[in-house]
Amino acid sequence: MKGIRFINDIVDDKGEFLSHDAINKKYNLNVTFVDILSIKLAIPRDWKDLILQQHMSPNSNSFGFVFEYENKKMPISKLFAKDVYSLFIDRGSVSPISQQRWEESFNIEISDEKWNSIYLLAFKCTIESKLQAFQYKMLHRIVSHNYLLEKYKLSLTNECASCKEIETIEHKFFECTEIKQFWREFSNWWYLVFGVKIFLNKDSVIFGVLNSDNLVLNYCILQAKYYINYVKNTQLDRLLISVQAFLKFF
Repeated sequence: MKGIRFINDIVDDKGEFLSHDAINKKYNLNVTFVDILSIKLAIPRDWKDLILQQHMSPNSNSFGFVFEYENKKMPISKLFAKDVYSLFIDRGSVSPISQQRWEESFNIEISDEKWNSIYLLAFKCTIESKLQAFQYKMLHRIVSHNYLLEKYKLSLTNECASCKEIETIEHKFFECTEIKQFWREFSNWWYLVFGVKIFLNKDSVIFGVLNSDNLVLNYCILQAKYYINYVKNTQLDRLLISVQAFLKFF
């Protein structure tokens, strides 16, 4: 991103991350909140904790060290992307934070092979770039939801508009009472049309049905998630989210 090369480029003198508007103004950018958020979420949690603990100027050379490479200590505030890339290549791959969060959410451990299948599924079941991009954001947990928006002061509430519970990403796409009812209707519709019974749980909705070769099913699930996201983001959730409305949208 133009003008942003170091972590300290998006950190203020209190060790806190600049807001979306402040970054756009400082670097004369016109990028979205999601673009900025994706950068922040890509920074490892222990790096963020270290920056906040230091409470010193980001221009200072006394930031704590995270990496030691070829007997040299490298301050995280001065790392280029190419430096981090070289370090990771030498040390082996490190799982994205989003993968760890999903595993914690589902209380399961997912193998690298299965993660590869999860990432590839959207590209197998559709050529629509908007759906592929949406699923990419979903897997990296940067699809907007009120808990996240309220945290970054972009929403006045962290509650779900439908049931008033806290709207996490899991809640928005599965745990909400209204959304669970939608997925039950979706399963009934699938049975009526194709004569095949399906059971959709939280991970099969978020990741897709991995133990099925039915790409049409996974395409429809992906379209349904996109529909839910569209309705909620455009504040149309005062209307009932239903399969009938989804089929018209579809």
